[in-house]
Amino acid sequence: MPTSPSALPNSLYPTKAETLAHRRKELAYARALGLGTGVFLLLWAPECILRWSGLTPVGEPSQMWRYALWFSRFEAVYFTLYGLLLLVPYGRVRNRRLWRGLFGVLAVAALVYVFVWVFDVMFVYMVAAEFNQQQFPPVLGSALVFLGLLQVPVVLFSRHPDWMD
Repeated sequence: MPTSPSALPNSLYPTKAETLAHRRKELAYARALGLGTGVFLLLWAPECILRWSGLTPVGEPSQMWRYALWFSRFEAVYFTLYGLLLLVPYGRVRNRRLWRGLFGVLAVAALVYVFVWVFDVMFVYMVAAEFNQQQFPPVLGSALVFLGLLQVPVVLFSRHPDWMD
């Protein structure tokens, strides 16, 4: 009975090439999720504008209501831009300087994306309170934040898979 890894046959341990191929496959799946997220954000952006269009508060609209309407327009524009940024084919960019610039924009945009979702949740809860309604937990927003943030390391490690060691 072998007790040390050196006594085991070499076929039990993947070679460096096999490990690299496996990582590239995993990164491709994660990148496909990012492309799906980008398409979803592009389709979701018009809903941001239309979300509160049919609602009118009773009496004089509060200042928060005006901010929420303004923010819904900003959110629609930002989701459109971030969705387009997620759809950029980073793997095909050969120019090193261009890739670094695009990656930097993606990293900063991902951070802003999180704050946009946080503000979205805050405004949705405030509007729901103004209409005396209960709001559900933001499960979809949480999943989209995770998938949006996941793209920064995926894009980086797709370019440099050997950095994952």
